[in-house]
Amino acid sequence: MYLNAELGKDDSSIVNIVSVYGSLSGWLLQSTEKSRHMLLVTANYDFIRNEAFFYSSQNIKLNLFSEFGLSDKIKINTSMGGGLVVLAAVPDIYITPNGRDYDYCSGIAFNGNGGINIADKFFYSINYKGAWLKTINGNQSHYLLHTVTSELRYMIINGISLCAEPGYFALLGRYKNFPEVNKAYPYIRVSVRYGLNMQ
Repeated sequence: MYLNAELGKDDSSIVNIVSVYGSLSGWLLQSTEKSRHMLLVTANYDFIRNEAFFYSSQNIKLNLFSEFGLSDKIKINTSMGGGLVVLAAVPDIYITPNGRDYDYCSGIAFNGNGGINIADKFFYSINYKGAWLKTINGNQSHYLLHTVTSELRYMIINGISLCAEPGYFALLGRYKNFPEVNKAYPYIRVSVRYGLNMQ
């Protein structure tokens, strides 16, 4: 199980991001001294709230995780996946017929990630998450969500790292009876991180 939460103070919220996923089932496809590949079925929850928009969804994905050891000190990790968005809440600036400011949607989700680890000291990763969603309750529409984040991290001592993270979130809404809406949220964050690994 994996949990990532981001707390911050802006004009709209204290909780900015929550990502949770748990493995429902998995298979080890290959494991050698140089590489390892696993296929996992996961249940996922994503929550985003920033100055541009809010979004939440529950989905089920099939994911391929891979690790490649280029040398004793250099490792590359990748993942890719896709699946069904069972239910999502997506903001709607055109208030729905029943008075809500969001639509209930379903659709598909997809993701990709790549990262490099050098001597367990320097880390770099780039992540993409996307979704195509269609309204099942609300104004007739469909949405495209794109989130791209990247992180450069240096571990000072065990568990404590300095991090720099640029990111870009975008939500495009295309409506049957209204003009389309395009919301974007670019950012850059510098932080100190403490990581705890419980096994």
